[in-house]
Amino acid sequence: MLNLSSIFTAIDGTPQVPIMSMICMATTLALAVVPPIFAIRHAKKKYQGSLKSLLFGLAMYVIFEFIILSVVTAAWKNIEIVSNNKVLMAVLEAFLTGFMGIFARGLMILAVAKSKLMDNSNSIGNAAIAGVGYTLYRTLLIMIIVGQRFVLALTMNMFGIGNLTQDMPEEELEGLADLYEAFLTTPAYEFLVDGIKFLMVLAISVSLAVIIYAVYNKKAHRLLVAFALLLNFLFELPFALNYYGIAFENVLVMLLVSALFTAWIVMLAYKTKNVSLKEEVKERETEIRNAKKQAFPDFNANIKK
Repeated sequence: MLNLSSIFTAIDGTPQVPIMSMICMATTLALAVVPPIFAIRHAKKKYQGSLKSLLFGLAMYVIFEFIILSVVTAAWKNIEIVSNNKVLMAVLEAFLTGFMGIFARGLMILAVAKSKLMDNSNSIGNAAIAGVGYTLYRTLLIMIIVGQRFVLALTMNMFGIGNLTQDMPEEELEGLADLYEAFLTTPAYEFLVDGIKFLMVLAISVSLAVIIYAVYNKKAHRLLVAFALLLNFLFELPFALNYYGIAFENVLVMLLVSALFTAWIVMLAYKTKNVSLKEEVKERETEIRNAKKQAFPDFNANIKK
């Protein structure tokens, strides 16, 4: 008779990492890879965007958020007045992250528009792809970290934690044991948090790029950027409050609140595209249709001759 308990145990009889946790890790990896590819393909195909724009977005993220923001954050944590007030630290971090995101993307749009590396550099397609490039570092980070966790969890399920820890140094053994315990005790949905947050960050990044692009080309009012900054700050605030243990202890509530501001920014960008950038969008679509017609000659016309 089949022993059902054996299905959930490894070769050495130790408990396996829950299958739902594995599915959530795999989903996170998919969310980090598939949506960016789809966004790039769509911007390239429909709005004639260039892949070179990715480099501008990636460079701005590394310079401003990865380097400058990290230095500023470390600096204010050494200021006693700030470090003793967790609420102030959370608000400052959310504001600086939101502001830096807007400022860096503004320079990104300016750099792309002035670039001579590609034709039609000042286009909505290049702005959107640059927005994807701004999240490229996060994509790589998720692929490395979550990918390693997934492979390790899969290995544990196949061979068992007991077999993996044989002849392992004590310092490494302790770290692996802690990770294994975390795999077993962490709710499955928490392995999906990074993927959901990345999806929201990607949507916001592309949306902000479109909004700033419209303002840069004087097709939308400058106050739209200020409003986008406010929404970006409100998006970052729940994550900062959760990080410092002030509020949003429930991860699902935190994601829901942030998702509301994400949807607001996306709707703002969608309206900007359909109203402020309507003429350019139609022009790009017409150019693509004409290019396709030239690529495929009219054979019927040749037959009539």
